Amino acid sequence: MRHKFGGIADYVISLGAGNAATLQPGASVTCWNNAVGGTQYTDLTDIDGSTSIAAGVLTTNAQGAIPEFYGPDGVTDLYFEVSGGQRRRTLATDLGTSLTDLETAVASMTPADIGALPAAGGTVSGDLTVNGRLSGPVGPYGVIAPTRSGPAWRKANTSFQFQSGHGWTANGTAGSNLNNTSAPVRGTQYASITTNTSQGMANLVKTGMTPFSLTGKTLRLICRISDVSKLASLNVFVGTSNFANNFKWRLWQVSSNSQLGSSNEWLTLTFGWASVNSTAGTFTMSSTGVPSTTSGFTDMQVQAISTAGQSITLDVQSIDIIDATSTVYPQGVCSIVFDDGAQSIWDYARPVMDTYGYQGTNYVIAGNLGTGNYMTLAQNQQLQNFSGWEIGLHAYSGAIHDGRYTSLTAAEVDDDMRKGKQWLVQNGFRGESMAYPGGEYQKTTDGVGVDAITARYFTSGRTILFQSGYPTESYPAGMPYRLRAVSSISSTQTGANNPANMVAAGGLLDKCKNNGTWLILVFHKLTAGAATIDTECSQADFQTIMAGINSRGIPVMPVGDVMRRAT
Repeated sequence: MRHKFGGIADYVISLGAGNAATLQPGASVTCWNNAVGGTQYTDLTDIDGSTSIAAGVLTTNAQGAIPEFYGPDGVTDLYFEVSGGQRRRTLATDLGTSLTDLETAVASMTPADIGALPAAGGTVSGDLTVNGRLSGPVGPYGVIAPTRSGPAWRKANTSFQFQSGHGWTANGTAGSNLNNTSAPVRGTQYASITTNTSQGMANLVKTGMTPFSLTGKTLRLICRISDVSKLASLNVFVGTSNFANNFKWRLWQVSSNSQLGSSNEWLTLTFGWASVNSTAGTFTMSSTGVPSTTSGFTDMQVQAISTAGQSITLDVQSIDIIDATSTVYPQGVCSIVFDDGAQSIWDYARPVMDTYGYQGTNYVIAGNLGTGNYMTLAQNQQLQNFSGWEIGLHAYSGAIHDGRYTSLTAAEVDDDMRKGKQWLVQNGFRGESMAYPGGEYQKTTDGVGVDAITARYFTSGRTILFQSGYPTESYPAGMPYRLRAVSSISSTQTGANNPANMVAAGGLLDKCKNNGTWLILVFHKLTAGAATIDTECSQADFQTIMAGINSRGIPVMPVGDVMRRAT
């Protein structure tokens, strides 16, 4: 007996092996419902199509075949008479003798036959209620959202918002619209300036203002750049006497993979005294990175410089003066972070940091742990549980890390991050910090921001910066999913990220302490001997940096702990 689904027939009647010899073409076959002489069925078809009955005559049949006919719907007993030999085949007897047929039929059914999902993929339409737990390997379980605990948007003490009557002017431009109403993100308008191709410059200026103070303050610039590939420099000046005396911040990072922003998006850039690029007139920075004055300013300027022969438009929505990092961290704060999860972190960094009681952030490639020169899962758990470290994500897959998120679709990036977050949760890690492979937070191949996907799973996303003279991070961060960090700290480097320069007078550590900033230092590998590549720091140099941080009294905190610190 074999059931047929979908309304074709309720079951199939097998005449059995004993009838095979008599079931040849032309044989007389009669089928009755329930009893001989009852309702007669004269049009039946064998299940495999090799045998059929038409007008009571067996018209086709393979030699020795065992026919199994579709039983009529609703019939429980059938009586067959084959060439004079009566055979009764009932539902009950066939269930016992033809169970193999039932199994074969069920095995051959498709998900569509019963409205089920296929084994791989598929979509459920409407609500889905599950009683009990879902289980399986690491995979798509939906969004595991971060706590999003962290400082709120910091209210400005003073804000220049470029609304009607703002009083700012433009100079050196190829054109300007200081009352642009097309796409404001605050109020009803903003200021736009376009660089000229001859000098490649455009300035937005206001002088002779009522003196203002930047003591214990940070600047926050909300702006938009039409084409970042043509931007050579974005600068902000504060000064006096028509800028005869001034401090200058150079904000833009020219690295192709870790720029501060993308074209035609509104950016929130924060920067403070630790990131002053140059001085003029009577304004100076001391040998330890302290400005000669932090108040009495009357002039302010935002300047865009485009690459040779190119023109760009800079939109400025506001310049805010907000409380600096020093209001929460008077000595500044340092986060010591590691990318990839190399074994050398365990061997050389951990013992030194344990000595000082410092907790780091280890951004791991989950799929690489326990292989090659990478730490093990157990070692990372020990870092968290006994040394207070934060374990964050650098990527779930090693291959995806190497290829970068910006080479993938949004679905592929989301899948890797979701698996990574699931892996963290399953293994007892509390970290909610993400470090982009290669620092690349920009758009996926189908146009979705990697940083926007990160916000579904993590509290922060970290980029990388290499050159000196660009702003270190502030607290709270203007863009928490584009945290600015100094990378890679290496004994082979020659700039600000060289260990000797970092601990020297006026280096990054002095600027952090004396101006109160958030200094995120990125290491990749440590080595017991001399460093030979630009991602290596010798154990001796690492020890020197830790001692320098300790001697200045700069607190060391994991990235997630800084993000959670209440103001």
